[in-house]
Amino acid sequence: MMDRADSSDRGGRSGADLERLRQRLEARRAEIAQEIRGYPPPIPACDQHYNHLLDQRREVAAALRRLDALRQADVLPEAERRAFADLLPGPPR
Repeated sequence: MMDRADSSDRGGRSGADLERLRQRLEARRAEIAQEIRGYPPPIPACDQHYNHLLDQRREVAAALRRLDALRQADVLPEAERRAFADLLPGPPR
């Protein structure tokens, strides 16, 4: 029997690819958190960049939850993979 890291899911992504994707999402989450921590106090609902950072933080957290659920099911549909790639800066790896 092949272990999970050696097999490919129905979306064509290996366990190693999914782990790299998860690491990139975690790195992005850390970057956003660092930027928010260093951000000057905003005027509530008036600072578009700050609000955008908060939106990105929510999107990355939701993506990590979806990725973890899909990894548990050993599936990553193509549409989900593209959605994850859209959240990440730079070209998909």
